[in-house]
Parts: sequence; C-alpha cells; structure tokens
Amino acid sequence: MVEADWRKVVTALHRQATRPTEDQRSIAAALGLRLSSRTPEPVAAALLKRRLQPALRLAAPRHFSEAEYEYLAGLADSVGLSVPNPDGLADRDELDAWIWVARARQSITHLRRLKPRADDVVVAVDRRTGGDRHGVVTSLGATGRLNFKGGRGGHTWPQFVTEILRPGETEYAEKCRLAREEVAARITRPHLVSQGDLKRLAPWKVEAPPGLAALEALTDALNAATEERPMQVVVEKHPALLANMTSGHHGTWVIPQVRFSDHYVADFLVASDTSAGLRGVCCTDR
Repeated sequence: MVEADWRKVVTALHRQATRPTEDQRSIAAALGLRLSSRTPEPVAAALLKRRLQPALRLAAPRHFSEAEYEYLAGLADSVGLSVPNPDGLADRDELDAWIWVARARQSITHLRRLKPRADDVVVAVDRRTGGDRHGVVTSLGATGRLNFKGGRGGHTWPQFVTEILRPGETEYAEKCRLAREEVAARITRPHLVSQGDLKRLAPWKVEAPPGLAALEALTDALNAATEERPMQVVVEKHPALLANMTSGHHGTWVIPQVRFSDHYVADFLVASDTSAGLRGVCCTDR
C-alpha cells in the first residue's frame, strides 16, 4: 500500500501499534486466549499463531538469541516502549512483532516531525556511505517509508531524514538537481525493470503456481480439443500454466496475443524479472 497523506499513515500505524483488531479479539476469545485491549496488532497475531500452531500444523516456533533480545530492548528503550522480559516472550515471532511496534513508533515520531508531502525534497543519511542522500518524495509506504522519484527502489526511512525542503523554498531546485543526479548514477543498467514498467505489467502478473483447477482444465482441453482455440482460452484463464517457462525472483508475467511489428503475433509472451533484467519467452505455433 502507498499513501500520499502522512497523517493517514500515522493514524494506521498508531492503531496497529496500540491495539488488536476486532477479529483478533474474537478469535482469541473463541480460543480461550487472554488478549489485552492494549496488545499491539502484530503481537496479537504472533500470540494467535502460537496458539493455533498445533491445530493448523504450522511450522514449529523459533527460538531467539540473547543478542536478538538485546537489540529489541535497545530499540524499545529509544522510543519509550515497554516490552516483556525474555522469559515473557514465547518465540521469535513475538520478538519480531515487538520490533515492528518499536519501528512503527519511530516512524510516527519522525513523520510528525517532517510532515512529508509529494514533491518535497529530503536529505537523509546514506547508511552505506554515511554521507548525504537526496530524494524527491512521491509517496509513503504503509510502514512510514518515504518513496522517491526515479523508481529502482529509491527510498529512505523518516528517522534518517536530516532536512526537508518544500517546493519554492531556498535551495529546493538545487536539491532536486542533486536527487536527479543520484538517481541517474544508480541506473548502471538502464535495461532493468523500473517501477513504472511494473505498474504497466501488473494486469498480467502471475502470483502463484497453477492449482488443481488449472491443471484439470488443461487436461480436459488436451483430451477434447480438435483445434488450437480451446487451448488458448484455457491458458488465458489460467496463465500460471505457462509461468514456469522462465524464472525470476522478482516477478513473472504471462501476456496473451503480443504483436511484433505488422507480421507476427505470439500467442503468449512469458516474461520474468531477474537480477540481469527482464527476460522473455514467446509461445506460438505460427
């Protein structure tokens, strides 16, 4: 989820960091689990998962180390959050949930400080180099992250912002120029997929492998079809059937009826986003 209004992000984060949802309370009551009205939503989720683990055959709870708890304690102290002692935490999922709550508090504090809006320029600490990093804000993520113009995953967290400039303020134009230069410097491989490309591809993205219904529909079509069209229809309805023709860790898309110039049409183009860029395979009988 992305949002343009920082106040809406703060409101949502505050709600999640201070109380469970009504659904969580209802489930806890049905399970006989005591859940305080002040239990943060992520912590409530971790507690419910722990209670349901045997019944739902979920993965066994993971233990946390002393160093992990020390990190939580230090982070919680920095934002004034009271967390259970090590013996009061059931597993790593619960510990991770408290870390999320502490980070949410951090984001709330700094979003209120900055009041960021689209087209603001921020100067932030570059955690890799320790120097300054510049970015033009486009939106906010659900966790308070500031997203930058230029795509390619450009962003920062509000706690790392040291300066913010509004359009029309002194040095705004100069900071925008620096932000553009930094975006250009990061694009060492311009053939890689941008955020704009991903938005345009979104209607054809395959989110999961084919299920039983898709496989059975394909089998029925193979057994009954006397021409190509029924097969085309089945695959258009169940594009996951073709998604494994190429692999990419960042997404796979199956696009029907892709035209190449005036003479060639592929039945399907299967594309995947890899660390080397976008790669594709054409499927056609022509």
